[in-house]
Amino acid sequence: MVGSIKGFVTRAKKRNANIISTHYFLHRESLVSKTLPVALKPVLDKDVNMVNFIKARPLKIGVFKNLCISMEAKYESLLLHTEVRWLPRGKVSRRFLELKDELMTFFQKENMDDFVEYLQNDIWCAKLTYLADIFDNLKCVNSSLKGRKEYFLTSTDKLTAFWKKVIFWKNCVLEKKVDIFPFFLMITLPTKLFQQ
Repeated sequence: MVGSIKGFVTRAKKRNANIISTHYFLHRESLVSKTLPVALKPVLDKDVNMVNFIKARPLKIGVFKNLCISMEAKYESLLLHTEVRWLPRGKVSRRFLELKDELMTFFQKENMDDFVEYLQNDIWCAKLTYLADIFDNLKCVNSSLKGRKEYFLTSTDKLTAFWKKVIFWKNCVLEKKVDIFPFFLMITLPTKLFQQ
């Protein structure tokens, strides 16, 4: 498709030099997680650090699982974040927040005071829930862009519609209307959040 001599893109550009091409249509969405705003990138990074602190050590996984069982948590483990598969980040963050109390207890027992401090910070948690909602919406859009009946025009329409949603969400947040983010509403929202 994109060969420099015989590929479709090269042949098409010979007829019209203004054609814009991309190697793979869906890759643009994966860049979202790499180009987060300065206020949100450290939140996601710290979330990943906390998850990896537990998931990278088999002993800690077992201790955390037993803690979740004893606290009668909905889940017994965290989901692992990987760079290769960026779409599940929303699921990783959701599971993380659903196990927030268990994580706080675990990190207190491990004397990881910096992690406990983040978990007690309402603004940090609110930003993480916001990211979980955004990544969930991105996953839905990305999933809708796949399939046999999908082609460039339908994908373009879906991405255009999604871009309009993003603008709408931004305006809603500026107007302090966050009811469009279901997971975000599940936590107590500090009024300070909207000042940042």
